[in-house]
This record gives sequence, C-alpha cells and structure tokens, in this order.
Amino acid sequence: MPSFSIISAALLVASHSVAASVPTWPSAEIDELEDVRFLQTGYNRRGFIDFVAPCSFGVAPGRITAAEWLRTAYHDMSTADVVAGTGGLDASIQFETDRAENIGAAMNDTLKSMLGYFTPRSSMSDLLALGVFVGVGSCGGPRIPYRVGRVDATAAGPTGVPEPTNDLSTLQGKFARQGFNTSEMIGLVACGHTIGGVHGVDFPTVVPGNGTAGNKFSHFDDTTQFDSHVATEYVHGNTTNPLVVGPDPSMNSDLVVFNADGNKTISSLTDNDSFKSTCESLLERMINTVPSSVKLSDPLVPYPVKPTFLRLDLSDDGTNLTFSGGIRVRTTERPASDIDTVQLKYRSRDGAIAGVINSTKATFQAGIGGGFGEVFQGYDFSSVLDATSAISSFNVSITLTNGTVEEYTNNGVGFPLQTSIILQSARTCRFNDAADPHLRIYAAVLKARENLPQTIKSYVPVAVQGSVVPSWNTSSTSLTFVNNTGAYDFYTATVSMDIDNLTSAFVDLVSGEGDDVEVSYFNKMGVRIYHEQGNEFYQTTEPTVVEAARSGEDDAIEDPYAVRMVEIPTSKWVRRYRSVAFQMVVLAILSFSGPSMSNAISGLGGGGLATPYTANAASATQYSTSALIAMFGGPLISAIGIPAACMIGALGFPLSGSGFYVNSKYGIQWYLIFAKGIYGITSAFLYIAEAAAMISYPEEHRRGRYISIWVGMRNVGSIIGGAITYGLNIKNNGAGGVSTNTYLVFLGMECIGLPAAFLLTRTRKVIRSDGWGVPMLAKKSWKKEVQLLWEHHKEKRTLMLIPIYILTYFGDGVWGTYASLHFSVRARAFSNFLGPLLAVVINPFFGAILDMKSLGPRTKGIIGFWVWTIPSMTMLIWVMINLHWFSNQPDALRLDYAHPTTGLWVRNWFPQLIYIINGWMSQTLVYWILGQFASDVATNARTGGVFRSWETVGQAISYGINSKASNKYIPFGIYTGLFGISVPLLYLVVLELPKENRIAHIVDDDGNVVGDLGKVQPEAAADRTRTLSL
Repeated sequence: MPSFSIISAALLVASHSVAASVPTWPSAEIDELEDVRFLQTGYNRRGFIDFVAPCSFGVAPGRITAAEWLRTAYHDMSTADVVAGTGGLDASIQFETDRAENIGAAMNDTLKSMLGYFTPRSSMSDLLALGVFVGVGSCGGPRIPYRVGRVDATAAGPTGVPEPTNDLSTLQGKFARQGFNTSEMIGLVACGHTIGGVHGVDFPTVVPGNGTAGNKFSHFDDTTQFDSHVATEYVHGNTTNPLVVGPDPSMNSDLVVFNADGNKTISSLTDNDSFKSTCESLLERMINTVPSSVKLSDPLVPYPVKPTFLRLDLSDDGTNLTFSGGIRVRTTERPASDIDTVQLKYRSRDGAIAGVINSTKATFQAGIGGGFGEVFQGYDFSSVLDATSAISSFNVSITLTNGTVEEYTNNGVGFPLQTSIILQSARTCRFNDAADPHLRIYAAVLKARENLPQTIKSYVPVAVQGSVVPSWNTSSTSLTFVNNTGAYDFYTATVSMDIDNLTSAFVDLVSGEGDDVEVSYFNKMGVRIYHEQGNEFYQTTEPTVVEAARSGEDDAIEDPYAVRMVEIPTSKWVRRYRSVAFQMVVLAILSFSGPSMSNAISGLGGGGLATPYTANAASATQYSTSALIAMFGGPLISAIGIPAACMIGALGFPLSGSGFYVNSKYGIQWYLIFAKGIYGITSAFLYIAEAAAMISYPEEHRRGRYISIWVGMRNVGSIIGGAITYGLNIKNNGAGGVSTNTYLVFLGMECIGLPAAFLLTRTRKVIRSDGWGVPMLAKKSWKKEVQLLWEHHKEKRTLMLIPIYILTYFGDGVWGTYASLHFSVRARAFSNFLGPLLAVVINPFFGAILDMKSLGPRTKGIIGFWVWTIPSMTMLIWVMINLHWFSNQPDALRLDYAHPTTGLWVRNWFPQLIYIINGWMSQTLVYWILGQFASDVATNARTGGVFRSWETVGQAISYGINSKASNKYIPFGIYTGLFGISVPLLYLVVLELPKENRIAHIVDDDGNVVGDLGKVQPEAAADRTRTLSL
C-alpha cells in the first residue's frame, strides 16, 4: 500500500478500497493482463476492445463478435464437472471446434482474434474470460470482476455442450454438472442470449430464409445491446427469438429453458437492473469455473502508479546508464490537472538514496488512456546514471497543485530494478533473411558476474495440430563474451528460428544459476520489447530490423500504407494547427488563390478576351511548362517537402492575373504568354504538393470526403470569381472581353496565396483525426527517385490511366472556347458562377460514396465509375446535337439568359454544366483510386506528379487546338474519342482495386512496426479523437 507524507482524509478514504487490494509490482501473473484489461483506448492502448466496438460489430454481415466471444467462453466452460473438479474455462475449445456441438466459425475466429494478446504471461483461457468482460461491457452490460491465473488445456475435453435439440431433463443435467441449478440455468441462458442470434447457415431449420436481421441471421431480441429485452419480449408474448418461436419446434430450446419453472425466473428478469445484476453474478461464476488444480487471483484492480516502458541503455564506453521510461498514474478519481509534478526518488545499487528524476507529462495522444471507467495519465522521463552506482529501486512522488505530496512505495518495498544483466535494445537486431532468419541479441552483464554462466531462454510459438492456437516452445542459448566496457561486459548470442516467429518470440536473459541468479524476464522481440528485469516489468522499443538483402536502405521492405506514431502537442491550438483538417483548409485557400482564380478567368471563355485565341495560346504555354515540371513530382517533393513546394507555387500566382491585366490594358500580348509560361512552372510545384497531400494526409475512410471538400473549396474560388465577373459585366449581354478592373480583382485574390502557404505544417508533424501521423517512407536519393519514377511510368496500371489523366482537364479549353463563341459575356460570367456552385453541393455526395465503410474499395470504385460515366456520355451526345444546331446559325449569334434567347441558352449551356460537375467528379475519383494503391507521401508525390503532368499535357493540347478559329468544332470530336478510350481502361483499373479494406500498420519514425489499425473500429478511433480534443 502506498504511504502518504501529506494527504487529505477525503482522498485517503476514497482510495482505501482500491489501495488495500493493489498487488506489489511487478507481478508475473497479472501485469501483462492488467495492461490489456485497463488500457483499452488512448495512450499506450492495448486495444482489446477494438474487436467488439461498437457492440454490433462483426467480422462479416450477420455476425456479432461480442456475442461470439461470449458463446465461445461458455462452450469452453460448459463441459466442466464441478464435483470432479475437471474442465471449465481452460481453452480446451481450441481442440474441439470440429464437433457438431460447436458448429460454426465463431469459435476459431474468436481464438484467432485473441492471438495478438497470447503470450507466455497471458493464457488463452484468461483471454477468453477477458473477452466476456470486454464484450459484455462494450454492449452496455455489467462490469464483471475479472480474475487471472487460468491454465490452458493441452488436449480436448469431454463432450457435453447443451444443444438446441436437448430435452429439459438433459439440459438440467448438463447445467447441474457445470454447477448451475434450474433457476440459474434460466438466467445464464437469458444472459447469453441477450446479444447475438442464430445463423441459418448453421441451423437452416431454425432460420430457413434470410432471417429477421438479413444475411440468414435472426436476433434473439430487438436490440444488439446487453439488456432485458430477451426476457421482456418473451414474457409479453411478442418475442421473435428463433429458439422460442422458430419454425422448427424441435429446436426451441430457449422456450424449454425459460418455461422450466413455469416462467417464474424469466419473469423476474424483465427488470433491467435485476437482469444485469443477475447476469453479473452468473457470468462471473461461469468464467471462474476452472479445474480444481487452478487457483485464480483476486479480481484485478489497476495500479495507482505503474512503471511502463522502462529501459536501461549502457553507453559505448560503459560509464553511464541511460534510464528512461514512463509512469502511469491512475486519474480516475483525481484529475491529472490536479497533479503538479511526478518524480522518481531512486536508490543506487548498494541501496543508498541517490537522487531524484523528474518526469514530464506525455504528449502523444495527450498521454491519456484507459477504458471502462478508468482513466490514466502517462508521464515520461529520461536520466543518465553512473553505471557503477546505477539504480536498484525507486519510489514515485506525486506533488499536487495544492501542495499535497503522495509517496508511492510499492507496498513498502519500492519499485525494484535489476541491473545485473540488461538487454541492449539499440544493438539487438532481427534479421528477416529467408535463408537464415535469426535474432542477434546483445546484453550488458555486470563485470562482477563475469565468471557466472550467461544464457538466453527463448520462447517461440509453434503450431499445434488440430488447433489455431500455438504452444510455447522453450530453448536455451549461451551468451558469448564480446568485450569489456567499464563496469559491464558485453555479451551476444544468435538465436535462429522460423522467419514468422521473429516478431512473436520472447526471451529471458539469465545471469548465474541456482541461488545466485539474476534474470531479465519477458523481452518481446516483436512490436515492442516487453521485459521484466528480475522483478520488474518494463517495455522498450523494438530492436533494429534488418529487412531483406543487406545491400543498403534502398532494398529495405517498406509499407506504403503504414501510419506513423506522432507526438501530440499539449496545446489544443497547436493540435488544431497540425491537424489534417487545417492542412486541407490551407491547401483549399491556395487552390482558391491560384488555380481557382486562373480557372475563373478561363471559365469566362478565352480568358475573358474579345477573341480567345491569344489567351488560349498563353494557356497552352502555361500547361506545357507545367507538364514538364510536374512529371518530376516525386523527386521534387522528396527533396523539398510539401510546404516548400506550395510556397514556390504561390510565388507565381500573381503572374497569371498580371498577364491578363497588362494585355487587357496595354495590349502587350508577349507578356501574357511569358507570364503564363512562368506561372506554369511555379504552379506545377503546387499541383504535385496538392496531389501528394490530398491522397496521403486523410485516413482511408475520410479521403473521398476531404478530396471533395478540397474540390469544393477550389470551386468556391470559381464561384467568387464568377460572381465578381458577373457583377462587373452584368449589363454586357454581347460578345467581347471583360473589363480591366476584373483582372485587378483576380490579381488581388492571387496575392493571398503566399502568406497562406507559410501556414502549412511539415508533413512529419501532421496529425490525423485518430491521432496518427501520415504514411511516410524513408527519404531516397534523387537518382533513386528518378529510377522509381521511370519504373512507375512503365507500369501497366499507369499506362492504362494516362488517357483519363489527359481527359480530366482536356475539356477546359474546349468548353471555354465553346462559351466564348456562343454565349454573351454576362452569360459566361453567370455560368462560371452557377456551375461551380452546383458542383460544390453535388461533389461531397460523390465523396461520401467513396468513403462508405460498409463497402470494399472495388465495389465503391465501380459505383463511382458509373456515377461519373453515365452523365458524361449524356453530356457528349447532347453537345453534339447543340453543335449541329449552331452550325446552322449566324456566326455573330451570342446566346444570353435574358429574353428572347433564354430557352436556347439553357438548352445549349446545360451540357457545359454537366461537364463542370463531372469534371470535378473525375478528379475526385482518380485521386481516390490512386490512394487505394499507396498512401505514403513519396509514392503519391510520384503518382500524383505523373497524374498532374499528363493532366496538364491534356490542357496544353486542348488550349493549343482551340487557339485557332478554324478548329472550333474539331476539339469536341477529339474529346469524345479520348473519352471513348479512357472509359474502358479506367474500368479495368477499378477492377484491380482490393475487394476488402486494407489493414494499416503503425510505425515509428525509424519505420519499425509497432502495431496495426486492422482491428480498430470507429468507436475506438473516436476515443482517440476525443483525446485529441481534450
């Protein structure tokens, strides 16, 4: 029990019930499972809840994981014989999944989902019990007291699971063998059947059709929550429980059970509070039914203070030890805001008081974690100690803001730290070499122990026939002396194993033998290294990874989808500044200030000039230079980064407006062409930066939304530009150019870009809404980037996408000239305002389709493809009809929305409206598709640069064709032909999209994998989001 130097009586009373049962740290029995139990979300989360959050979540339609976890635990326990003291919750179910009484995929899927938490210190049977606690709790049920210490069976147990076809006498006998009387049997069945249901694939006579919930599945009651509805609906006679009113009377086992005592017990369970109280008691008894030889712990309670991630690193010269790690402080009843300082008061190796180590509040995810009503605040520390005197233990001193000091002494013994043999993580390597996979482990051993044996005991998972759960194979390897460094000697050992086991093995480092033995326990060689030095549990970072061949970093295996760990600032304003949402807003401002203003001028028809041909020639020059620069997007972004590229792009924004202004006012055409050429070079930097950011920054399920918002903001510029132009030219219903003042307005808008570009955050510091950083691969040389660019261009997929790249903006020049030749100035200005306005409204719906979580990428891609293709085909047919009509009209005809040409204007303008909306849809779709094949910044700068390059090639060709009056009808024929080539090739690429949503890994700044997001559900992500908002 912690002692208190100064503490209020109120806090003493409030914490007494917890402190009285807090174990002494470390505990090999509980420490690993204590983390898994209490750290569900937030900082240092173990994420066990991810599989069952929300309660309705399942691995496939018609499945509910929480119910499957509960069912698996019961089936495992249900063959127990409490009188004989055999069976119970012992994970024997792993050998029994082929039995008819355990029909269905739920059992094996449950075991597989828990393998990531299965270690030599966390048995599968303890995890099954934890699954009941977490599954029931996630569904709103009671918080069942959780004990640990279960021992896994090594073979199948007897048969005897209750089955739907059993009569009442048989059912009562089976439950009695488990230790439950008739009333308890009724209660346990009701508790087990308040979530979940029956699958027709397993019980076709019970669910013969599609089921009440679809997907051949019928629920037990009308909710997915843990509540009394299963009882109230039965008692009220309106139940749809397939085991009560199902079409197969021989399978109505719930009816048989509930009516076993004349409906007395089930009627008493209609009260929700009574139901949950009864279930808490019965389910606790169920998970605590174990063989008589097994002794369970007391119910787990969280440590009020727990050391985490402790690490000792010996300096190269052996003189210093760097002691680092964290302290987890329980803040459930006392908020972290009441804590002023957290210090470690440590003792040297000889037991003498040595000094104080200060800690700081953790910043990643604000250092806040917890779950199921518990909250913890993390604190980090690092201190350099003398290697000779070192450290043997420490107490934790917490000073509150009111001056109160709490001393935590770990029940009077201090928090011990063994320093006789220490794993050296920085030197330890994992070699993922298929020919010779092995671990090369380095340890520092106190020189005074040099004459004792030094060994490694390794624990490696090995497959077990007939089970999806491996067993732990142990072996010993001698450590070999390397060299002496001061107070310590370095030792090393090579441990060979199958390549699949390199990331899941554990090792103990052992110095000495018999009565003189010191051990560093539980060092995990995978995602993190977990280890317990002698008597203390701590974690360090992963060892160095040597992937694939050893010919340099360019041969390293890299994951283009992996998100990164990123520091979360304590200031909410800094967090917002670094958020993806803020970066998207800044990029939207840049698009508004630059390309949007340029597009607004182009949207007037020929740049708003009386004759469009000079403007089209200038635009052709712009897009030619832009295409050349954009092609090298990957190498450029790799060299200078996204923010710098945006700054270069913004520098050239005013050139575009100034070129039109000078030409309009002074008639200097060469400057217009020169300015647009330089603008093309600078704008290419923005194009490639935008592409990389739009694809890489957002999470996969938010990418369509963010791209559509960016597209919308880009259209806002056209809307504003169109509104301004329309206001300045509202009385001009004839042909000709726009007024000079119009270009001054555009020029002012373009000057906004550069200061906005300085607001962008460095990519490495950008924070997604779920608290992770954006995917980034290791920086490569310019030569390597050019090589990768060339390889990308040769890929079949790239070649198939080039036509759609060209098509996306090819229509701008075509439609600009179409408007210039056939509509009045104010009609063009009005079109430039109304078209983008409608696109802003419609395009987010398209983005929402691409973000649907219930569908896989391929299905969403096919839907998006047809949503874009069908209107585009309609547009092309329509415009051909219009062109035929115009060919029979006077050349001087300019349609206006005012009487008498209103109807004609609408008929001839509507295809252009479809083009505007579908043009932005095509951009959204192509960006989204590229993001499905890679998410990292470097790859997407490369692919995005190629996209923007070919896109601008299309624009250059389009404006070049339209720079000659004699070709005014030919462009639509070319546009139609290009569309005909693009559509089938794009569809073939869509068919290459993955069927299922991708599993993303989590990596640190060095690229080491430290976890994955594959199990994270929206609610878990929301917990991290709430942490960010604190």
